[in-house]
Amino acid sequence: MLILRRMWIVVLTISVMLASCAPATPAPTSALPSSPSQPPPTLPPATPIPTPEPVGVGAPVIEYLHEQSKLLVISSVTGKTFDSFTPIQLGYNYNYAFAPDGRMLALVSDAQLYLIDLPSWKYRTSDVGLHGWLSSVVYGPDGTLLALASGEPDGALRVVDAKSGEVKASMQAGFSIRNVKFTADGKSIMVYGPHLAVNSEISVGAPRAALYSASDLGLLWSLELDGIRDGVFPKKVDTADIHQPGAAWFFAPGIVFSPNRDILYLVHGDEDKLTTVDFTSQKVSTVDVHVKTSWLDQLMALTAGVAYAKGMDGTTKQALISPDGKFLFVGGTTEEVTQQANSNNWDVTDTSIGLQVIAVEDGTL
Repeated sequence: MLILRRMWIVVLTISVMLASCAPATPAPTSALPSSPSQPPPTLPPATPIPTPEPVGVGAPVIEYLHEQSKLLVISSVTGKTFDSFTPIQLGYNYNYAFAPDGRMLALVSDAQLYLIDLPSWKYRTSDVGLHGWLSSVVYGPDGTLLALASGEPDGALRVVDAKSGEVKASMQAGFSIRNVKFTADGKSIMVYGPHLAVNSEISVGAPRAALYSASDLGLLWSLELDGIRDGVFPKKVDTADIHQPGAAWFFAPGIVFSPNRDILYLVHGDEDKLTTVDFTSQKVSTVDVHVKTSWLDQLMALTAGVAYAKGMDGTTKQALISPDGKFLFVGGTTEEVTQQANSNNWDVTDTSIGLQVIAVEDGTL
C-alpha cells in the first residue's frame, strides 16, 4: 500500500555545489615620494571590494506547501533564493536523482524530465511519458543513461539519454516497480516490485525480481519471490473498503541494493528473514535473521533492545547498507489497530522495531 505522508514544508537539502571563485585583486597603489624632513603620508585603510556571489554556490531544495511543490535554488552564502533560477513547479508525483559526478540533477514530474546543470543552474526538458506514481529515477554508473520507473500496477520502465533527454527504450513490466538499479557494468537494469491488482492497492501474487537489457529493455531473467509479502492483504473476502480499520494487513519489507555487487537484499516485513537475490548467478536464498551463538554475542544481544514485528496489522521496514556492502541497518514500525469495547472507535498503536544490524553474508544479527 502506498502511504504518502504529507508535511507542510518539506525542504530536502539535496546537494551543495560549490564553485570556486577567485577573490577580487585590489587595485595597485603607489606611495608618494617622501623627503627626509617630512614623514610619509598616512594612507586610509583599504576598503575590501565585495566579490559577487558565484552562481554555483547553492543548493537545490524542494518546497512543499498546500499540495503545491516547487524546486528552488537556495544560496549557501546568503540563504536566499537565486533570482536567476526560475522555480520549477512540480506536480503531485515527482522523483529525482543526482549524476555520479554530482554535476547534474535529473528530476521527473508530470511526464516531464528536467536535466539541470548544477554549476550553471540551466536545464533542458523532455517528455518521457510517465504519469502517476514515479518510484525510481536512477543514473547508470557512467552517468550517460537514466532509468525511470513507474510504481503503477503496469510498471512502466524507460531508458533515457542523460544528456539529451531522449527516450532510448520503453516497456511495461506488468508489475509495480519499486526499486531499480543498473548493474556494475551498466549493461543491464535490476528491478524489483510487487504485483498489484488493477485500480487497487491489493497485492496479488508474489513480488518479482527481473533483469533487463539497458540497450533495449529486453528481458534477461525474471523470478517470482515466494515468501515475500509486500503490500495490502485483505483479512476478509469483501474488499470493498480495505482502508477501514482492521480490514487488511500491510507489509513493507526493507529493500536495498548492494553498493558494490549486483545483489538485492530484502528484509521481510512480516517475519525476521533475509532474502538475497543475486542477479549475476541468478540465484535466490533466504535465511533466518538470528543472533550469533557464542556466549559473548548472546550476552551482547541481551542489551541490544531488538523488537520483533509479527502478526501486527501493519509492518513497515526501511533498510540502508554500509558502504562496503557487508551490513544492513534496518529500522521501521509496526501498527496495531484494535477496536474499543462497546464502541465504534479504534485505537492505533505504532511501535518502533528498534535498530537491527544484519550481516548480509549469513543473516546474523
